[in-house]
Formats: sequence, C-alpha cells, structure tokens
Amino acid sequence: TIGRGLTTAPALFINSEPFAKSPEMDITSELIRNSPAALAFSIPGTVHQSFSDTPILLPGRIAKRLQMQGQLPVDTAYEAMLSTADSFLQHAESPKVSILDLEQTITVR
Repeated sequence: TIGRGLTTAPALFINSEPFAKSPEMDITSELIRNSPAALAFSIPGTVHQSFSDTPILLPGRIAKRLQMQGQLPVDTAYEAMLSTADSFLQHAESPKVSILDLEQTITVR
C-alpha cells in the first residue's frame, strides 16, 4: 500500500496504452489517488518504447514488428507527450486553472 502524502509536488504520469491496461497501473493509480496534485494520461497507440528515441532510430516497419513503436505515428505520439508535459509544467509554474481541469487544455493536432 502506498501511503498518503507521498509527494506534495505536482506529479504527471504519461502512460503507454499497454501500461494503462496492465496490472502495474493499479500501483500507479494508487500513487495518483494518494498524491494531492497528480495527473495521469494514457496515449492510445503507443507502447513503452514510444517514449524513447527508438522510434526515431529504427524504420517504422521494423520498429512496429519488434514492438518498439505503437500504431500511432511517431510525430503524433511525441506531440502528445510534449504537449501534455508542456501544459502540465505551465500549470505547475502558474496555476491559472485547477489541476483537475488541465486535461481539457491539452490537444494534439
């Protein structure tokens, strides 16, 4: 069990689609519930390796075959990750809206 008050700092969790569906997400969810300012997002069509430089280094067909890239195009996945992190950091620096409303401000073109 993860205790309350684990952190008072804002915490952002950006998860791949498989992680969001895995048993480990239960642990992450408990951490989120027990932290006063935590927010979590999952990006459909991504895999764990989508969050590294692997999709850039390997051609798409090979990366997908090796399950190192999800179905979401690499540029779209990175835009979603960076947009989410940027919005979260802007909020943490100058909270104009509740952290719970932040999800509504994040868009991917």
